[in-house]
Amino acid sequence: MFQGRWEQIFWACFLVVIAAFYLSFAAYFAASPHAWRTELIGVAIFLVCALCGLFSRSALAVGYVMHGLWDLSHSLSGASFAGVSITDIPLGYGIFCSTYDFVVAGYLMLSDTAWRDAGKFDLYFWRHRT
Repeated sequence: MFQGRWEQIFWACFLVVIAAFYLSFAAYFAASPHAWRTELIGVAIFLVCALCGLFSRSALAVGYVMHGLWDLSHSLSGASFAGVSITDIPLGYGIFCSTYDFVVAGYLMLSDTAWRDAGKFDLYFWRHRT
């Protein structure tokens, strides 16, 4: 659906959106102030990765891998990871999201999409296969 530069912008924005999901989990599960701080720092780190990803495909892929590891750390460690408070997440979310993140990172590294081309939005992309 997104072609050229728009695809790169989409993946960068989506990294920030999925990182911000943890803020909604912190609100829903009434996380401690320490957990809020940890989650806000995490979102800030992924925002930096997304901004770097606007210039480098590999930086964006690294951001998705890091987010996948962030998901796994939440899923496997409960409310504390290496002595740092983190928020609870819904059952199964960490495994699902980390799998998604690793698949996206693989796609970003293997894709030959020309991000240097002008951006194009094609709602009917499946009709124009070449």
